[in-house]
Amino acid sequence: MELSEIELRAWLSNVTTLKVLKILKSHRETFNKSIISGDLSGDDLYRSIGRCRAYDDIIELIEETATSQGDLELILENYIEIRNNEHRK
Repeated sequence: MELSEIELRAWLSNVTTLKVLKILKSHRETFNKSIISGDLSGDDLYRSIGRCRAYDDIIELIEETATSQGDLELILENYIEIRNNEHRK
């Protein structure tokens, strides 16, 4: 389930964003360790790789936003436009 535009704006502009970023990095690290350990195979392995990629995308978006609050509107508009265009396909 995706966040709405309003939810994205509220979340990314909130002062707790950096705390959330730390949590996401921790989750990504957990999935990375499970991949490296070799305990996963088949669908579980591919799901973990997909989650790591998703975490990377979210982390990158948050880091860009957190370091340039002045560009928050532009970053969000671009993200939402790209997401909406992908859904129209």
